[in-house]
Amino acid sequence: MMLCYALAAAGFVVFLVTEFNVENPLVQLRLLVKYNFGAHQYRNVHVRRGHVRSVFLIPVYLQNILGYTALESGMVLLPIGIIQAVTGPIAGYFSDKVNPRFLL
Repeated sequence: MMLCYALAAAGFVVFLVTEFNVENPLVQLRLLVKYNFGAHQYRNVHVRRGHVRSVFLIPVYLQNILGYTALESGMVLLPIGIIQAVTGPIAGYFSDKVNPRFLL
């Protein structure tokens, strides 16, 4: 396990050194220095992390604690997917027509 952490840390260092020293980097890491972009990315990482945790933990809670079957827990979570499928294209349409600050 510690070998995996060490390899990940070494890979991250190699990634950073490469990205800062090539002419056309894959990721423009210097953008993170700009306050608005860096603060947004920091917030976005934590929001997404919480979202992924909830997507994983809600089915586990429903099945292990409340005793729902896999089908029942899927049916409980189905409205979330339906709402996202309906509102996603609408939000995409309006994001082209309206100032994004208003939508946020």
